Amino acid sequence: MKEKRSEKRAHRRCNAQGRVELRLKSGVILEGEIDNVSANGILVQAFHSPPVGNPVGLNVCITGSGASFTFRSNGKVVRVGEGTVAITFTDLAPEDAEKIEALAEGNALWTSLAVAADAVAVHGVPHS
Repeated sequence: MKEKRSEKRAHRRCNAQGRVELRLKSGVILEGEIDNVSANGILVQAFHSPPVGNPVGLNVCITGSGASFTFRSNGKVVRVGEGTVAITFTDLAPEDAEKIEALAEGNALWTSLAVAADAVAVHGVPHS
C-alpha cells in the first residue's frame, strides 16, 4: 500500500477556475485551464506540456466567487503529468500573491481585491 506523504506548503493552494496562456521562449503559446493555484505556483490542465525546467511567461485569468482578476508572471515548469503542467512562479507581484492568498483562504477580501484589480486594469486608475 502506498503511503501518503505529508506536505508542508508555504502557501495554501485552492481549486480555481480560469484560463492560462503559457509563453515559451520560442514564442509558442500554449493554452490551458487552471486546476489549482497558490501564491507559489499553478497547476494547469493542458494538452501540450513544455519540458520540466523550461521557463515560461504566464497570462492568467482567475474567475470565481463573483469576481475575476488577471495577472502576468514568469515561471518555471517543475512537473509534468498526464494532461497537467506544474509551474512555480518566479516573479509574482506581491499584490497578485495577496489576491491569490485571499482566494485560497475563502476570504471576502478576495472579491474586493479582484474587483479593484479589474477596475485598475480596465480604467487605469484605482476604483474607490
